[in-house]
Amino acid sequence: MKLSYKLWTLVSACAVGLLVGLSQNSAKADSAAIQQDGWTLPASSVSNAGQRASVPTIALQADGTLHSAFKQGSTVDLQDNDPYHTSSTDNGNTWSIPQAIRIDPATFVVDKVVIEVGTSGVLHAAWVERDPVDERYDLLYSSNSGSGWSPAQTVESVENQFVIDQPSMVLEGGQVHMVWASTGTIRYSKRSSGTWSIPIEIEDSSSELPEIAIDSAGTLHVVFLQSRDTLVARYSQSTDGGVTWTPDISLSGSGRDLNDVDLDVSGTEVHVVYSAADVIGSVIDPIASTQTVRPYHRRCIGSCTSVSSWTVESLVSNFDAGNVPADAILLVPTVSVTDNGEALVFFHGVLAENTNFEQVLGNCFEPDTSFGKSFKLPTSFTERMIKPQIIYNDGVMHMVYEQIRGQAASATFQQIHYAQLEVSCYDMYLPLINRS
Repeated sequence: MKLSYKLWTLVSACAVGLLVGLSQNSAKADSAAIQQDGWTLPASSVSNAGQRASVPTIALQADGTLHSAFKQGSTVDLQDNDPYHTSSTDNGNTWSIPQAIRIDPATFVVDKVVIEVGTSGVLHAAWVERDPVDERYDLLYSSNSGSGWSPAQTVESVENQFVIDQPSMVLEGGQVHMVWASTGTIRYSKRSSGTWSIPIEIEDSSSELPEIAIDSAGTLHVVFLQSRDTLVARYSQSTDGGVTWTPDISLSGSGRDLNDVDLDVSGTEVHVVYSAADVIGSVIDPIASTQTVRPYHRRCIGSCTSVSSWTVESLVSNFDAGNVPADAILLVPTVSVTDNGEALVFFHGVLAENTNFEQVLGNCFEPDTSFGKSFKLPTSFTERMIKPQIIYNDGVMHMVYEQIRGQAASATFQQIHYAQLEVSCYDMYLPLINRS
């Protein structure tokens, strides 16, 4: 466990004092926000009231401006939605009125809208739209340098019997690297000087849900899920700017069936998290009514193309999440690495204390140890809180998540909310003897 970076203060009484760990300072939200269990929860939502919004992503600009993107549309028609963007210049306390990145009444956004922001403040967004009339899926991209969103560029288009899903982007100078799943393959393209390269295949067999990151040496890292009887996590990298990719290797342990995967880099360290159910014999968690899905973590410090360079698969949370209701298993893990090398891993799931509504849960831990802290996003147990996405900076974790109120279809509505957490991963108490 690292100690040198901690900030400590002495608190002495008559004869005995405590050495207490203090978290780093961050800007405070105003009185309209709720402060609870270390969390700052602004009163208003990020998305528009009266609209159905879901699947948020988050990005942080160098000047501290926060950006979020999501799909938003009608509360009645699930196929009436478009990609939206909003920002906050006051540490997440208030957000601008969401603006559409693109409006097309004939199409609808399939999944998340990913957003990234460059060092110069230029915004980049990508998403997938389905046109039910033309029977087509389109992977679209748009940018915003301050004067509004550009007309959408089509990165790839496929006919309706095939599917494009889940783009993931990372920036490198003026270039945009993007991966996505298309017709069961993992695809890659790079945008340079305003033009997208011809997509290439990283993996060509029954694969989905890719994520991409770039390290301080310029190496591109990609993880994805692949169907091999069960879903397993696979990894590949490129050291030449996406021109060539290494043969992919398996990261998840045997006896696991995965739901989702994510990654983050710190320097040249690569952190991967995934959620997985146990496989007993040839059956995935045979007692379906008590299915349990847990988050796992692996880290690579160098030579990541060799499985032996990765740490052993480790369980990162003592939270167990069952599937009551049926869609409420632990899903969508998201990871961000702190300045001190600790891993923040958040996800959503159902706990025994709240069996009707999902909660946002998380852990902060030193990789390769079991010592750390668990977190729960405060809830009144009247809403489902799912699909958290996090980003860490200077002692503070910023989160956007989807909040669903009501169980009946007529009463259900979805909004995007923001939460902030001052991160203190470890507490320590040591005796101090004062001489009188």
